[in-house]
Amino acid sequence: MKDQVAEQKASSGKYIPELDGFRAIPMFFVLWGHFGAQYSHFWFPVQGFFILSGFLISRILIKEKARSNGDFKSYFKTYWWRRSLRIFPIYYLYLFILIGLYFVLPDLADLPRLILGLLTYTFNFMSPSADIDFMHSKAFEITQHLWTMSVEEQFYIFLPLIIWFASERWLRIWTVFFIIGAFLFRIGLGAYYIETLPYPTVTGNFVRLNTLSHFDAFFMGVAINVFSLKRYKINWWWLFVVFFALFIGAGIWNVIDRLGQWDSVVYWSHLGYHISWYENYEYVWCYTLINFSFMFCVLALITQGERKPSLWGKLLKFKPLVLFGRLSYGVYTYHMLVLYFFSSFIYSARKPEMWINVSYFILYVLLVFAVSWLSYEFFEKKFLRLKPEYSK
Repeated sequence: MKDQVAEQKASSGKYIPELDGFRAIPMFFVLWGHFGAQYSHFWFPVQGFFILSGFLISRILIKEKARSNGDFKSYFKTYWWRRSLRIFPIYYLYLFILIGLYFVLPDLADLPRLILGLLTYTFNFMSPSADIDFMHSKAFEITQHLWTMSVEEQFYIFLPLIIWFASERWLRIWTVFFIIGAFLFRIGLGAYYIETLPYPTVTGNFVRLNTLSHFDAFFMGVAINVFSLKRYKINWWWLFVVFFALFIGAGIWNVIDRLGQWDSVVYWSHLGYHISWYENYEYVWCYTLINFSFMFCVLALITQGERKPSLWGKLLKFKPLVLFGRLSYGVYTYHMLVLYFFSSFIYSARKPEMWINVSYFILYVLLVFAVSWLSYEFFEKKFLRLKPEYSK
């Protein structure tokens, strides 16, 4: 796990275990949602990953720009060498495994229709062009989560360029521009899909898959650095609570407005943000609320040492949670393939009893963790040892 520790040190000057604990929470939601336990609000914790990526990567790039003495080649090469060693091995190993399984599993017959987008990190742009039936194929189910990796990789290409060419003042201007621009972009893109798609109920899903729809999340993470937000003596926990409460409250209002009455079953299945709902422009403002929530949460975590630690901060330092967070990249990459075999041989369908579902879910999480740990120890480390250490 030393690579993530080193990366955090490079970005903040010290290792903050709470950030790994923070990674673990969204990951549990993702696993629970894809597990098929009748809860579909697993999408919004992904925004936390985007916020954290924007924060950590921009801090590293800003420091690397200062160290490069105007040498763009050194700046860009060092950054991409480290990113490639961290991201590519496990990602392409996963694709290699899927290609091998394609020749033995009939369920993956549609994989060739996806492979180009997966190999080139453009999968998120290919997915909206797929027909509805195809999006329910096994090949798509096993690869559907990789859209976020395409989004992040595209951002990783863009961010080092804007940080290099923009002055400190202009970097702040661009940061605000992209935060506001992403909000406006979702409005325009959603309106376009509603008018042109034969099924406007997929508007929210297609808006979500577009990289530019998430630039406000990434640049809220960037804003923490370029505006030095941690210097302000603000109780960030309270701002996190306020915006998260707004997010929850807006979801309750959305259910009542949509159904004409309160329905707790519907609410708890997606917190009022069903991916097919679009009439109230949920695909626009829900991201803004949850993104601000996560930005304030990250700010609260990185300023923990400046005040009395909160209960939430202490919980996020729980060692098993921190370990799970450190392995989150592998967990995220492998979990859908593990779920495929788990549902094929162990747990084929949900049971009426919740305790049975939860028990199987715990077993599933343990299997995903085991696969991710083995991958890290016996595969990823070989590449991570090649990464040059950032100066402190």
